[in-house]
Amino acid sequence: GLCLDKHIPDFIECLLCWLQRNLWDLRHGPWRLDCLDLSRNQLCDDSVKLLASSTRRSSLRIRRLLLAGNRLTANGASALTEYIWDTPEALVELDIADNDIAVPEAPVGDDPISALLRCLYNHPAY
Repeated sequence: GLCLDKHIPDFIECLLCWLQRNLWDLRHGPWRLDCLDLSRNQLCDDSVKLLASSTRRSSLRIRRLLLAGNRLTANGASALTEYIWDTPEALVELDIADNDIAVPEAPVGDDPISALLRCLYNHPAY
């Protein structure tokens, strides 16, 4: 990966600055990014939380969010679920394969994957 966990704050700041300088200001609507691929970058939950809160705050819409092969746990999955609930437009693709998200053997419906699936089922954009 090219954007290791420790670089996420700088990456987000640079991305938002580039968008502001090269595209348009938010008076013309939210920015849209077709694909953000941060797979295999050793990202942890805090980095995903920062990414989610920064994109929400800046009105950046991402169509395909690829986070496979990182170090996300249940907390990271919960942060993604909150991000999806708060985003008015649907994600076309979310890749969270090969992370450290654990689900109990006998889940009772409150595990992070069940919550994510409920979010996708109930969100009005899906």
